[in-house]
Amino acid sequence: MPPTMAIIATMANTEKRMSEAAPGQRLGILTGSWPLGMPPDGGFYRDLARQVEDLGYDLLFHGDHLFMYNPNPDALMVLSHMAACTRRVLLGTGVLLPALREPAVMAKQIATLDYLAGGRLVLGVGVGGEVEQEWAAMQVPRETRGARTDEYLELMRQLWSGETVAHQGRFRSVAGVRGTPSPYQPGGPPVWVGGRGGASLRRATRHQGWIPYAMSPRRVREGVTALKAMMGAPPAHFRIGYVLFAYVDEDEAHAKEMAGRVLGKRYAQDFDKLLGPICAIGTPAQVAARVQEYREAGVQDIIIIPQAPAEEYPQQIERLARVLGVRAPRAHPQ
Repeated sequence: MPPTMAIIATMANTEKRMSEAAPGQRLGILTGSWPLGMPPDGGFYRDLARQVEDLGYDLLFHGDHLFMYNPNPDALMVLSHMAACTRRVLLGTGVLLPALREPAVMAKQIATLDYLAGGRLVLGVGVGGEVEQEWAAMQVPRETRGARTDEYLELMRQLWSGETVAHQGRFRSVAGVRGTPSPYQPGGPPVWVGGRGGASLRRATRHQGWIPYAMSPRRVREGVTALKAMMGAPPAHFRIGYVLFAYVDEDEAHAKEMAGRVLGKRYAQDFDKLLGPICAIGTPAQVAARVQEYREAGVQDIIIIPQAPAEEYPQQIERLARVLGVRAPRAHPQ
């Protein structure tokens, strides 16, 4: 079978599996950069992964930047560690920036991670661009990031196909090799596209999901409407996700103060005016109401990034589970 046909066939198999396995609404947790300082050691991620799974969350994601404003561990390395600590929860990148990475090496790392995780990987991707210095450090022109992302995703699909690769691209050419190991999921993990603009929506229609952040429920609803206009009725495997900044506390003023401090340092800008429109910050009732607004806007997978220092993360995860009705799963089968 020619490589292109093999890719189509394996993607169809992946889509069928995702369609069969995809429930309606799910909740997850995301970790990323640490504006107020890194966790003390790697045991933090082991304990957090187990906590997230034991509480009953559905997804566990990690963000990606090579050079962020704050300390930020490598997403694929962290998720590999988390894969070894969990058995049920879906793992994902929220979001990986393919244009900053060498695509053949990246394809092998992702395939290996999906293999190690038993097919529990979701590949969230984005074009990035907001942190100028990381593009300069990697000698990648920012104006090429969209085209590079598209080409690298195409190349990675070929490397995950099990067939001999014959890729002649604008940025990278790979020929005469087969990618190994094969991902656990035939054709590779489902790809969810991050971003808020029209280009990201168009890119998402070529993959398996859309996962924006920093948008109001109204803007998310507009994005969902635009996707439906582009795709007609989205296929069953297609997921709408959203990365939600959150902090819950009985004291609304304390919640806003803490979240504003963390977000301001995370993105090196004043976030006080944005806490209301794009976040779930405040009392349990306020946080639950905001999550419901995103549900009503069409979001299936809400992935929460608590705006808390590392030492408060476990507490916030537990509080959010109670507030949002996360239920612990049944015991794992032996």
